Amino acid sequence: MNEFLRYRSSVLNRIVKLQNEYSSKYETGAANIDVLNKDFKYLLLALTDLSHFHNYGTPLQKQLGEFNKKLILKLQRPFSVDTVMSELKSTNSINKYVSLHTFEFIWQKNRGKS
Repeated sequence: MNEFLRYRSSVLNRIVKLQNEYSSKYETGAANIDVLNKDFKYLLLALTDLSHFHNYGTPLQKQLGEFNKKLILKLQRPFSVDTVMSELKSTNSINKYVSLHTFEFIWQKNRGKS
């Protein structure tokens, strides 16, 4: 993931840009067809990863209770990204969102220091 985020023209960064464009229009996310046009494998991953979808019957506090700051620290080491992503597959969408966006915030902040 780190490698894919490093290059502006990477498929992952183009999908992030697409999602941001939809968010700026107050949409919940990019249309599947638009994501499909960027990368079919990414769309398949999103559709088959159950942690990608919100668990509507579970209270927010319970979902946030799964947050593990140790995973954020692990993500800072490129060799452990696959392990962390596997662990996040078994969590809920809120925790996954908070974890990945916390990491992204820290990564962007540290990147600006160099």
